[in-house]
Amino acid sequence: MNQELEPQSKFEFGKNWLSFAKNALTDAKIESGRKHFRSLLPDVPFKGKTFLDIGFGQGLALFYAAELGAKALGIDPDEKNLLAIEYTSSFFQNVTIPNALVGSILDSDFVDSQRSKYDIVYSWGVLHHTGNLKYALKNSIDLVASGGHLIIATYDRHWTSPLWHLIKRLYNKNSGNNSGDLIRRVMLSLFYYPLLLGTWIITKKSFFQGTRGMDFYHDLKDWIGGYPYEYMTKEEILAFVPSEFKLLRYLPPLVPTGNHQLVFQKTN
Repeated sequence: MNQELEPQSKFEFGKNWLSFAKNALTDAKIESGRKHFRSLLPDVPFKGKTFLDIGFGQGLALFYAAELGAKALGIDPDEKNLLAIEYTSSFFQNVTIPNALVGSILDSDFVDSQRSKYDIVYSWGVLHHTGNLKYALKNSIDLVASGGHLIIATYDRHWTSPLWHLIKRLYNKNSGNNSGDLIRRVMLSLFYYPLLLGTWIITKKSFFQGTRGMDFYHDLKDWIGGYPYEYMTKEEILAFVPSEFKLLRYLPPLVPTGNHQLVFQKTN
């Protein structure tokens, strides 16, 4: 069973990640992403562990886990990300390309076949784009082995969240035709400088300094166009996650509508 929305109503995440991997990925961005990945998971053992990246995108987290000795697997519903991984692999000459397949965390057949199998289940900025955040989170939880870790980043709830939902939906309206393309170009132009300035005001850091190995243009497209779009507060997530999952670490969003990051361990 697959509960995803129809492709025409979704942002083309794979197209954006493929463009990033081909045109914007650099050694400096690789190192920036590596530092973030390792700082988020400083006490989580990787060597010999099974690692699943849900929504692997350009594949950076897969390579970071693999170079730490994990048996890494990624799933992503967009086949373009398989091509993106090939470009990313050129920056990891000493790491075997991790296994990756086209698949969805909303696919109950996949979840049933992989239940309680993974020592580390990782999904950064993905579950809220599936079209069914709670079901995606439930399925992610079901994949964690006893004693394993669940690492997620999802959008926090903010009073502006419903407005952003409308903006993202408008961005993806009439996808694939000339009027839709014009709307998207105009929206990206209108939001470019306000979001760049807003990021600096709130974080006191230029987005061009790089975070998680990203670059501003591709992240802007992902933010403006990232639809489906859902959000949960920290309290809503903690109420939803079963009691046998202990929260080890919480990092609040850097900006009000950004991702908060949570690291859990399954205690039995």
